[in-house]
Amino acid sequence: MIKGNHFLILLTTTLVYGIVWALVFLFFSSFHGMTKMFNEDFIFFIARIFNTKLSTVTTGFTFAFFDGALIGFLLGSIFMRIYKRNENK
Repeated sequence: MIKGNHFLILLTTTLVYGIVWALVFLFFSSFHGMTKMFNEDFIFFIARIFNTKLSTVTTGFTFAFFDGALIGFLLGSIFMRIYKRNENK
């Protein structure tokens, strides 16, 4: 696999996981009409690291995107390591 494709796969997994996780947050918080509860109980890894209080849907959506992007980047990295390991055999 070409080196440029590695970057493309990492970028794609990062963006896709970020967008999907942010949409999951947005759908469930607006579906239940309990944005304040979701901003307190939804798992925001990056917001907890920075000790940020979430008060609006926009900030919740943003931090959900960053959390999903972080997971997407980690999963993309793991996928690339597995692919490289199998490519060498």
